[in-house]
Amino acid sequence: MQLRDSSSRSATDGADQHTRCGKGEKKTIAPETNSSGQPAPDLEEVCGFSVSNKKFFFKNILALQRKPVVSRARARFDYVASPDDPSELSFKRGEIFDVLDSSAKWWIVKKADASTGIVPSNFVRSCDRKLDSRCQAKALYNYQAAPGQPEEVSLTKGEILDVLDDSGKWWEVRKACGWEGLAPSNYLRRLVTPGVLAEAL
Repeated sequence: MQLRDSSSRSATDGADQHTRCGKGEKKTIAPETNSSGQPAPDLEEVCGFSVSNKKFFFKNILALQRKPVVSRARARFDYVASPDDPSELSFKRGEIFDVLDSSAKWWIVKKADASTGIVPSNFVRSCDRKLDSRCQAKALYNYQAAPGQPEEVSLTKGEILDVLDDSGKWWEVRKACGWEGLAPSNYLRRLVTPGVLAEAL
């Protein structure tokens, strides 16, 4: 399905908005949580040492809490920890963590309340990532994220966003408030220089 010519109609038309934006196109979606059948993490892979039981894991978590923070990360999506795996942490989109170990698919992090555990790395993004100075875009129209699509972000006409990935028809962007997600590329216009005012376009 081709993206519509965004200049031909208002971007605030009703329920068929997402179809016009190319919702039929394949795009990255938020990964499934454990409640949807995701396998529990391999603690030996996560921790880098032999783990015979959960008690041993938590004993080493106490040692990890005394290690220096490697980096910081922000949650891209909500995540509900598996009730069968006490080593996992639940978190909300936008939450900030101290990263203690990021060498495997499941990162060991510390939350603001000092609770420590593991989180899936594809649900978080390092806050230390430096953005290309050219990668900003302006929203050409209002856009309302689709219900049930937590990977999307809503847009307000005229707002400026950081572009994290523009390799597809849905760009991964970061809003000024720190939220990250996908937005339809035909609702955005790239800025050559960061901070260029809308009137200059």
